[in-house]
Amino acid sequence: YLADGGIIYFGNDQDVTLTHVADAGLKITSVQGTSKEMLHLDSDQTGANGPYIKFDHNIGNGADDDIAGGMEFFNNDDAGNSTQVGTIECKMTDASNGTENSTISFEIQNSGTLTEVMRCGQFAQVLFADGTAALPSISNLDDSNTGMWFPAADTIAFSVEGTEHMRL
Repeated sequence: YLADGGIIYFGNDQDVTLTHVADAGLKITSVQGTSKEMLHLDSDQTGANGPYIKFDHNIGNGADDDIAGGMEFFNNDDAGNSTQVGTIECKMTDASNGTENSTISFEIQNSGTLTEVMRCGQFAQVLFADGTAALPSISNLDDSNTGMWFPAADTIAFSVEGTEHMRL
């Protein structure tokens, strides 16, 4: 039994804690040195499968657009404010037994606004934000102003060096 606000300390210098946050869940806190590991899952099982994280929204009867699980990423800005910088979210878009569909979406901060940049959807589609000629939706890591983008409905455009060169 761990009461609301209860803390379990780990390590000789108590640098890792597990806190029960009332009505929210568990919070792991670590005073990290040079290591990036805060949560490390390790498996010694034989075979090709390693550790796995399972998100189970076990509510009985699910409904369309229920969120199965997600991850939120935060970082402090230069003023010291905690800012959400990204989200990964998996949603069941159709909960009909036997014909279930789902999406997984990715959001990042873009000019101060959390913006969906990609979604893997039902029917094996990968959906991207519209983009612009200067910053196309689909481009190369080392050449971000050249690629493919979507300027309007039913339209594809291609840009090179940030300038539109072709529109279909």
